[in-house]
Amino acid sequence: MRTRLWISIILLWVVWAAIKPLAAPAAQSVLWQIEHISPEYAYPDGAYGNGKSVQQTQQDGRMAVTFEALQGAVSWKCPVPASGRFRVSAQFPSGSAVLKITGTGIALRRFPLVSGRDMIVDISDWQGEVTLWLVVDSRQPGEIQIEGQA
Repeated sequence: MRTRLWISIILLWVVWAAIKPLAAPAAQSVLWQIEHISPEYAYPDGAYGNGKSVQQTQQDGRMAVTFEALQGAVSWKCPVPASGRFRVSAQFPSGSAVLKITGTGIALRRFPLVSGRDMIVDISDWQGEVTLWLVVDSRQPGEIQIEGQA
């Protein structure tokens, strides 16, 4: 009886040792993403970073930010649209922009934006309220609009 118990424990330990290296990279990736957006979580309502003439608006399911220069992030809390989709339009001649969406817990979706190209973001599997994080690094004027689709 004790021999079977010890054999079971040893087998479980061997299986765990074999699976552990496979699980570690995935866990590190999630931790990196959480760490990567931690400054944004530190400022849950508004913006952080450096900017020149940054204007952030939210009205009737449409969020927009215009700027002369922006190196930082702006955020909005909003309900998931009935369609579960956002339409994102971005115009920035240089630099980079990323839309990050967080929900409850550590759920995160990341969408790199391309200037001059509209994008449809599908989050239909989420419910309730989400936070949209717009992370921008552009030293020239730009405008980014996010609109919930009907």
